[in-house]
Amino acid sequence: MSGHSSSRTTPRSKYTFGFGLAIFIVMAVLYAAGVAYLFRSDYMSEGIMLAAAFDGIVAMPVLFYMLCMRVAPLPKGWLIAIAVAAALFMYVMTPAPYATVLSSALRWLLPAMELVLVTYLLLRLTTIVNRYRSIARLTKQPPMMVLREALIPMLGSGALLEIVTHELNVLYYAIMAGSKNSNRPQGTCFTYHQTSQFKMVSIVFSIIIILETVGLHFLLSMWSPWAAWLSVAMNIYGILYLIAASRSMAHLPHRFTEQHMHIHYGFQGSAVIPLSIIDSIAQAVPRALGEKVPKHMYLAYSSIDTPQFEIRLKQPLHVKGVYGISKQASSIVITVDDPKAFIAEWERLSESSTI
Repeated sequence: MSGHSSSRTTPRSKYTFGFGLAIFIVMAVLYAAGVAYLFRSDYMSEGIMLAAAFDGIVAMPVLFYMLCMRVAPLPKGWLIAIAVAAALFMYVMTPAPYATVLSSALRWLLPAMELVLVTYLLLRLTTIVNRYRSIARLTKQPPMMVLREALIPMLGSGALLEIVTHELNVLYYAIMAGSKNSNRPQGTCFTYHQTSQFKMVSIVFSIIIILETVGLHFLLSMWSPWAAWLSVAMNIYGILYLIAASRSMAHLPHRFTEQHMHIHYGFQGSAVIPLSIIDSIAQAVPRALGEKVPKHMYLAYSSIDTPQFEIRLKQPLHVKGVYGISKQASSIVITVDDPKAFIAEWERLSESSTI
């Protein structure tokens, strides 16, 4: 009876956490917009400034605790992080005539909060590093997959973990990872980046973004310097994302193990398919650019490339997309650089007694 009830409450808790997190994000955006409006209006006063600071430093962490932490085992350090972020936001947004009052109020509070947060993060970082090394010794996986496993005790296994690891993937593959894969995972690997047009398209779009950034920054700076620099930051992130998406394709190939087929679309999507549920692998039908994808189908390739194989499954399977968003798919379409070798390996495994 108890096992049955727990299996029913787990999905409900995950749903409640996601709903609470969405409400908190909406409230945080409304709070930031309200502060930005009031601080530039004729109603601005020391009382409003101190009230807004209290709401951000105290009320927002309490709200996060009530909406999210009561239904998910998140570390208490997130409360300190939210309070520090709110204090820094207030410090940046406060007009010059009121900056002295806010500075005196935060002079003792902010350093104490930062000290507690830094101490907490350093202790957690030590735990993460030790866990990362332990996992890396036991399994031969790409570094970011090992890091994801190491972060689970700190971030949990829900939406927050997926968001953080997604952004870390962008930074890692754009800045730290090389253009070639020197750490191949276990199994028989099949690349798909060499014949893909994604790299060329990402280069073209990066050049367009750079040119667009210069003109847009000039126009926005005449209206708001903050908006101008925000657009620059967003465009830089866009370029880093394109670089990361392109490089990750070389580091995360498709691969066969004795029991599974691992499908990747860079760090943007993945699926682990038990060989026992593969019904057939057929020649894929090319799709027109912009053509609607059936709900049962997952495309693990760039829409500008020509698909080669459609993996048809006996039963639907969860496939993971960006930010960990998953969908049910009974058909997965892929490309590979060496189609003959891929089919030969599949035929070898399908004929063995392990399937």
